[in-house]
Amino acid sequence: MTDKDSVPMMRIAACSYEGSIFGWNILEDSSGEGLVALMSFGFNCSQGSLKTLAVSAGGRYLCCGGTDERIRIFNVAENRSMGELGLHEGAITALDFFEDSHMISGSEDNMLRIWRCHDWECVHILSGHKEPITSVSIHPSGKLALSVSKDNTMKLWNLVQGRCSFTRRLRGAADKVFWHPSGEYYMLIIQMEVQIYRASDNACTASVTHKTRINQAAFTMCGSELDPNTTTAGSVSSYMRVACICEDKTLHLHDLEGKETAVLDVTGMDGRPRDMWSCKLALELPEESTEESIASVLAEEGACLTVVTSLGRISVISCKSVEAGNTLEECTLVSTQVKMEPRLTGVVSWSTTMKKNLQPIDEESNEGDKVQKKVKIDTRKRPRDTSSATGDITAERELKKQQEADAALSSSKKKKIQEFKDKANLAAKEKDGSKKGKGKGEDKSSGKKDGKKEVSFSPPATTSSASDIKKKAKGKGQFGGKKNSNKEKIVEDTSPKPKEKNNVYYKKR
Repeated sequence: MTDKDSVPMMRIAACSYEGSIFGWNILEDSSGEGLVALMSFGFNCSQGSLKTLAVSAGGRYLCCGGTDERIRIFNVAENRSMGELGLHEGAITALDFFEDSHMISGSEDNMLRIWRCHDWECVHILSGHKEPITSVSIHPSGKLALSVSKDNTMKLWNLVQGRCSFTRRLRGAADKVFWHPSGEYYMLIIQMEVQIYRASDNACTASVTHKTRINQAAFTMCGSELDPNTTTAGSVSSYMRVACICEDKTLHLHDLEGKETAVLDVTGMDGRPRDMWSCKLALELPEESTEESIASVLAEEGACLTVVTSLGRISVISCKSVEAGNTLEECTLVSTQVKMEPRLTGVVSWSTTMKKNLQPIDEESNEGDKVQKKVKIDTRKRPRDTSSATGDITAERELKKQQEADAALSSSKKKKIQEFKDKANLAAKEKDGSKKGKGKGEDKSSGKKDGKKEVSFSPPATTSSASDIKKKAKGKGQFGGKKNSNKEKIVEDTSPKPKEKNNVYYKKR
């Protein structure tokens, strides 16, 4: 019965502070009277510490994230890695799936991202929290999601419209938030207090305070519809419980009204409890099972709690046995420990007898997964909008906003260039006008008409050379030089002069 190829009754995955991830299969032992845990995988996948992990409803995808700001994806059905996602700019603190179609992730960059599992594309970004996100949970319908942050707020997100619908101010920073499997209730963990709210009117139906910090809490079942002793008038509230594991190594069970129904001392576990997960065991019996088998007995147990500790201990506890007042040894269905004693930080468990898990994988989707094998998603940073309270943006809006900014920048540059050209043209015109005015003044002083009259200079009475005549003409004040020291007057002569061989007449142009 402990064949590794047989279908396990339950599967468990846990992550550690050292960056390792482990997996176990829960099977019947050889005698058929008990359970045994066989490790299915265990390896180091991150250089940083892992803080959270999640599994899809069908048990096909397993994702984990931590301080290295990356989300790693594994195909549990085929036991292989599919790559990683790296668009977040902070440590990954929260992950949750909606069936096998979408996943939502929260990070210390105050952002929530929605991923499409078909091609692992980020289809939407939800921003609005002002501090790092601590937990996120998707409604069973897939239309709503709850998130809590260190900014002391809880936000209800409308996933259909991609915006924040409601914000509640809390008295402190909530550590965890969970939806009830039916979607009628949700739960908040705030340090040493657990608050239960009714989704229909958002009223607090119960509030329980413990002596020490609550490390984890979960909705669970103490019995099932197959057990006639736990069902009354067809209402599930009679066997629905809230389980809390505390820092003082105690496990508490409460009903939906906050009344404590049982307490279990778990000091026998090695290390302190770090995380807990509730999973409903197999209700569909295998064909070869008999009424005396362990599977037949567990069919009436309802859900079991999987608890991990800081020293690598994994224990599966029956909720029905806890409420019956049994000891830790009597309540424990199976327990195992990793030899190297890693500091486990998170755990998830899921039943493999669900119809979604038993369905064969489509060949088309299988081929799509093979294409994605070892392919890293684009990790380029994208601009984000934090101007509004909701801050709901999409990739298309980001691109449009960037294009508008580029267009505005180019138009402003063009405007500045045109202004510079206009100023240059105006200055050139003013300079040309000043030159023309100066030229007219010179024409008047020299006695020209229309600036074209020729001016000739007659030589002095004494015989002189052409160079002497040129020097005397240049010494006149109207040419900007010094006046003639001999004070010789140059008379303008308009009468025609005979041509002489030894004399040269100059024309002023």
